Amino acid sequence: MAQTNRLDLGIQVSNAHSFAAPFAGGPSAPIDFFHVFIEGLNPGQVGWVFRDERSLILSASEDLDFAVGGGLHEVDGTAIAGTRLRVLAVYNEGPGELEVGPPAAGILWMKATTEAVKVKPGGIMVWCCGSTDVGVPITAVSADLLRVTEVGVGATTYQIYAAGI
Repeated sequence: MAQTNRLDLGIQVSNAHSFAAPFAGGPSAPIDFFHVFIEGLNPGQVGWVFRDERSLILSASEDLDFAVGGGLHEVDGTAIAGTRLRVLAVYNEGPGELEVGPPAAGILWMKATTEAVKVKPGGIMVWCCGSTDVGVPITAVSADLLRVTEVGVGATTYQIYAAGI
């Protein structure tokens, strides 16, 4: 039976202020973001979904390769041959701290390969393109890696979710 790729991503934030000391402009409105990425190759769609739980020892790092032959697989065993990254989420189960970013041959979902996001224990880092965007290019050899590093606090376990075409 063929796999159907779908990723539901949602965030809801609200801020209820005390009317005893209101701020200028009144109470803030909630922010709701919900996007469903259905299967396909068009903007806002995904052709592959990757999910894994991984562990790193103290001060270790790993490069995840999303291009053809990179060794990553979908849950049904299909090898990932990414050409565009559209969603990336990393949840740090702890107890150590993580840095997530591109190495020298990295997927430039960030501004530069020298940048990284710190994800504290219990924290989550989420990035996704908009529903009309094509995503970030994945190019074998030059832009296909994602680096996850334990930054010397303690061995840690993390969950990663990624999707693209």
